[in-house]
Amino acid sequence: MRKFLILFLVNFCFAKGVIVLDPACVEIFYMLNAEDKIAAIAKTQSSEIWPQEKIKFLPSVGTYVKPNLEKIIEIQPDMVLTGFHSKEIIDDLERFGIKYIEIKSNKLSDIYKNIQTIANLTNKKNEGQKLIDDLKNRLNSLDLSKVQGKKAVFFYMGTNLMALGKDTLVGDIFEFMKIDNVAKNLSGKTPIVTSEYLLEQDLDYILFVGNSLEDLLKQNPVLRHTKAYKNGKILNIKSSSLLRGTPRIIYEIETLYKDFIK
Repeated sequence: MRKFLILFLVNFCFAKGVIVLDPACVEIFYMLNAEDKIAAIAKTQSSEIWPQEKIKFLPSVGTYVKPNLEKIIEIQPDMVLTGFHSKEIIDDLERFGIKYIEIKSNKLSDIYKNIQTIANLTNKKNEGQKLIDDLKNRLNSLDLSKVQGKKAVFFYMGTNLMALGKDTLVGDIFEFMKIDNVAKNLSGKTPIVTSEYLLEQDLDYILFVGNSLEDLLKQNPVLRHTKAYKNGKILNIKSSSLLRGTPRIIYEIETLYKDFIK
């Protein structure tokens, strides 16, 4: 009887109804096989959340940019996980006494911390540590000497060549890969890269988010004069691949690495 009571109290301490407003955290729950602890999620408007075939059946509390406070209150969750795009709802959560955890995903190290947070929250500590160890081992197996010192830029908006600079997840990925992110030398997290600066850098790799390379070159013909274009190293990246702080980003880094060195 005493053993049963102890087990009951231990399990009771872990959140069983979590509302997840950050898409990356939704994916972490599934990677830890803890999806049964999800009470509801905030949906995305354009990109998909993995695993798509299961996500569509989860209850929704609006979008991750504009979550619905009334639905959150109605569910009465044990915990809400907020993300960068859902910061505005925090004041309301505090006003109604709803517990929450702010999730950050600006670095690879943040992703590991988020795995630990969710693993602790769902009584999946062993699974969380195993996932973290696996991800780190995969990254450590890459021979970064093959890309070290190469110059790159990531354009998340092709119409005016707006890049991701310092203090961003992409910037941290480039730093890990020992690649020189030329946008880090410009002012702000999302600087606009001028044609003159672009040509001065002699870029090895150009990454962009958009419909097609043809559209990007049509809008920015200057890119045809870069070393990256001449070597076939302008790569079209899905917005959720390197911009979302999910553990699956490690697999995207592996793919990116292969594209860089082939």
